Amino acid sequence: MRLQPFLLLTGLWVGASPSEAIAQQDPARVQRDQGEVLRKAERLRGLMQSLLARYEREGDAEKVRLLKLGLEHLADSGVLDDVASVRNSLDAGALAEAVRKQSEVVGDLEQLLSILLQRPTAESLEEEMKKAGELAKDASELARRQAELQQAVERVTEGVANAAERELRETLGELSREARREAEENLRQAGVRRPTLEAALDRVRELLNDQTRLERQLEAEQGGRSASREQAFQMGELRAGQEQVQADQNRRAEFEALARDAEALRQATDARDDARTADQRDRVLAALNEAARGANPDTREGLAERAQLEALAKEIAEAPTPDGSSEAAAAAREQLGTAADRVAEAARALAEATGERAAKAQERLASDAAQLAAQLKDDATTADKPSTEAAQRAAEAMQQAAEAARSEDAARARSEAARAARSAAEARRAFQTENPDAATQAERMADEAQRTSRGLEAAARNERASGEQPGEQPPEAEAAQALSAAGQALREAADQAARAAQESDPAGREATAEQAQAARAALETAQATLEQALRDSNEGRERALEAAQARNQELAERARSAAEQMGRAASQGEISEAQAEAAAEAMQRADQAMQAAEQALQSGQQANAANQQQRAAEAMERAGEELAQNRPLTEEQRDDLAEIAEQQEQLREDIIRLAEMMQERENQRAQQALQRAQQAAQQAEESLRRGDVEEAAEQQQEAREQLEQAQQELERERDRYQDLRQEELLFRIGEELEQFLEAQRPVTEATSQAGSELADGARMTRPMRRALNQLGETERELIAKIRYVREALAEEGTLVFTHVLLSNERDLEDVASRLAGREPDAGEFTTLLQREVEERTEQLLEALENERQRRREQRQREQQQEQEQQQGEQQSENQFGPQRERLVPIISELLMLRRMEAEMGERTAEFERLIQAIGADGITEVEGAMAERLSHQHNALTSIFQQLKAQLEEALGGAGGEGMEQDPQEGRGR
Repeated sequence: MRLQPFLLLTGLWVGASPSEAIAQQDPARVQRDQGEVLRKAERLRGLMQSLLARYEREGDAEKVRLLKLGLEHLADSGVLDDVASVRNSLDAGALAEAVRKQSEVVGDLEQLLSILLQRPTAESLEEEMKKAGELAKDASELARRQAELQQAVERVTEGVANAAERELRETLGELSREARREAEENLRQAGVRRPTLEAALDRVRELLNDQTRLERQLEAEQGGRSASREQAFQMGELRAGQEQVQADQNRRAEFEALARDAEALRQATDARDDARTADQRDRVLAALNEAARGANPDTREGLAERAQLEALAKEIAEAPTPDGSSEAAAAAREQLGTAADRVAEAARALAEATGERAAKAQERLASDAAQLAAQLKDDATTADKPSTEAAQRAAEAMQQAAEAARSEDAARARSEAARAARSAAEARRAFQTENPDAATQAERMADEAQRTSRGLEAAARNERASGEQPGEQPPEAEAAQALSAAGQALREAADQAARAAQESDPAGREATAEQAQAARAALETAQATLEQALRDSNEGRERALEAAQARNQELAERARSAAEQMGRAASQGEISEAQAEAAAEAMQRADQAMQAAEQALQSGQQANAANQQQRAAEAMERAGEELAQNRPLTEEQRDDLAEIAEQQEQLREDIIRLAEMMQERENQRAQQALQRAQQAAQQAEESLRRGDVEEAAEQQQEAREQLEQAQQELERERDRYQDLRQEELLFRIGEELEQFLEAQRPVTEATSQAGSELADGARMTRPMRRALNQLGETERELIAKIRYVREALAEEGTLVFTHVLLSNERDLEDVASRLAGREPDAGEFTTLLQREVEERTEQLLEALENERQRRREQRQREQQQEQEQQQGEQQSENQFGPQRERLVPIISELLMLRRMEAEMGERTAEFERLIQAIGADGITEVEGAMAERLSHQHNALTSIFQQLKAQLEEALGGAGGEGMEQDPQEGRGR
């Protein structure tokens, strides 16, 4: 940015300490410098105002915004008045008041610098953190209310079943239990080997079915025709078209927002609110430029749209800026208001045209999607595939999007278009998965053949180990060899098909067909081998199989009787049509499973029969649930649901309000979750009014999940702001400590030099006394710097770092006292205290830098994890607990404490050696003071360790209590 002229000037201003300036310079010079500061401050404001006018002419909205914020800060903070009052205080000799005012000026200028550099302050980050936290609480409260409404619906619909329904449910429950018992018995009789043979035979049969489709696909590709390829192309066309409609609906919303901003600009000019006018003008200009960039440059319509928007942006940018109450200002307001009217009119027209274009395209896409879904459903080869269901869902979503596009609800149209785009993409992915080209299909089949072959080889090894067929090759091994050959042939067919498709090689196509035939022959051999092995394994078990068939037939007849009983109950009005239809569908699935079980038993496949009987049991259980869920509502229940619908409507409105509060935040994921929650809540409300309880329950659950997702995203945003705030605090604290250290080192050096001179026999002169007294006063000023940092750390709950700075404060207070008075003490102990202060500060700086580095690495890991989650389209739970709220984690403080304890141990050992060398009689006052300090320090570190231990145990939920009874230095139990 070209804001350097006054940024450099501001930087010169912020760098000095007021108290040092006054203490180290003569008053006359300080007064002259303060006058110069006042002149520079006034020049700074003038320069910012001139730059503002210049950037407004150039249309640089971002620089204009920053300069306006900076000028507002200058006005609100009263910096210029404070600078003038500092000079007046100096003139009056009020040094304490001058120092206080200068400190305020430095703080205000630091904040100005942060504004102009777009560097957020700790205070602003804390404010954003609080806002995100409050919004997260709001989302959590909405999710709680949605859960309560879900429970209310469940309570209302817990009706009492009549006698017919109870009898039917009892019958279905008994049939389900018997089907499960029969499945368990068949599985037990099947033993160990037969289930393996059955499973392998099923996979081989599936491979043969796939082989038939592969041969058809190869034939179609060789002939240049492929229905699946054409359908895949249509799926791609639908997806691309729906994405374009979604983009048009978003652009429609963009134009509507532009029209609202332009109308707000006109209102601001009419109200003669110049500040709001300037702000709204920036918004309109930025929106126009953004809309112009979004125009499609590849179409004539898009180029015309861009030219129109750029012309409007130029008109807004070149309009004079109204300021004051003069006639020129009034004319400027009118000119800007007229330009705003033109922008609003053009934006509304563009929004209408874009909406109409999107609506027409949506109608066409809905029709095409319906035709494709019907085609897939009517085709016997695709009727029952999941991709066909996905295509049907996409067609329905596009139809709903078309209905929304015809309405005047732009937000709904945009939302439905986005949902349809997701559905179209899902349908295309499902179709591509189920309908690969011949080469891909052959490769997949080869992998499956090899997997089945390996399974049979393992089974053959078990057969040999059991000794049941000594000296013979088990049929599992023969089938495995055949499957391995099939897999190899399929892999070669895949390679040949891929090359033939690229090179259009007729010879390659013939080779592909030959490999495909070889694969079919090998698969048929494996099938015959497994069928014969299964027949052999069932020899002598005919009566058991016949008994199992008889039991299955009897169970199937009873299930059909239950289904007929439901039909009679429905015709007699004992259960509702909805109950009968839903339960009949489940009973149909149960009957199909029982028939499949019968066929499996006829083929001697008891394990497969057991699986089918298990499915039948589950289907009959589901039929009983359908009877309960589709129970008709009484008038009283409908009234209760209508009341809940009113509450659901209120909840939806509250979700909309929260979404509106979120619009100014850069949290797209939370905004999208709230938008989906609002849609689900609206659909739940409509379902409740219709009495469609099942649909209402599904939509309520969706709304709740989306609200919880929004809550999690807002909590992540809160955590990000918290991290940024803490990093800013760490940076500030580090800067303060660096400045303190730079100021302390010359004081320590001067004290040491004076002490050496006195130790060498020099006499304490009056100039030396004054110099030492001045050093003591400097130490007292530095104590204020340390106290500021210590209080900041204490507010953040740190223990070790706060203790270090408190120790520095106390030592410097001792040093200041020793250097004061008529007999200042610059001796060895005074210098020792100063050097320990420096060493502790250096250690603290190193620990702070390590913590900042740890945070940077953690942020990189989290960003990588977030990218991986976004690629996987899923989000994990918020992984950060209460420890994230700490400026310095407990583990970092423990490491610092361990280091301090180790260094204290070394000093203690050195002191003990010193005492042994000089003897008890030789201990001086200095050694005594050192011994007392070591004792106090050890006690303080022990106390801090106990506090950290308690905090860590609390953070871990009370775990590890005994394991923490260790010394931070030795790591042994105390």
